[in-house]
Amino acid sequence: MFMLARPPAGVAEFGFRIPRSRYVASATVFGLTIGLAVTFLSHLLPSKAPFDVSGFAPWMIVLYFLIGASIQEEIIFRGLIQSIVERQWNADFSLAGASLSGAVAFSAVLFGIIHLDAGAVIALGAVILGLLAGELRRRSGSLPPAIIVHALFNAADAFWALK
Repeated sequence: MFMLARPPAGVAEFGFRIPRSRYVASATVFGLTIGLAVTFLSHLLPSKAPFDVSGFAPWMIVLYFLIGASIQEEIIFRGLIQSIVERQWNADFSLAGASLSGAVAFSAVLFGIIHLDAGAVIALGAVILGLLAGELRRRSGSLPPAIIVHALFNAADAFWALK
């Protein structure tokens, strides 16, 4: 019903546009540092691995977990869900003194929920990733920074698991 209230959106509204280089740089730095931190915590605290890479060749890990999963999940959660929620419910709220978009928070929590089967630590990491990717998507207006941060976040855990 909500979708009928406005004319169809172009692909740019869903984040299919070229980002500025500063957002790519931010995604790279945050993806590596936060990915490593969450991976480290998930190995310290009781949780199951988000994915078992033992039976995969390295090229398969890169293709599926770093490229495929990152692209498909970001198109769904930040490109589609976050864009639609933001379009219909453009509300910000304050959390610990910082302003947060309701659409970013909604898509991040939903992203965490679908990762609950891997345990609470991984689901919390997914919420953190969702907040970071969502905020990069919101500020840049582009999906590639969200995809980059997601791929690097996954890379930290995938390469740790290969040890």
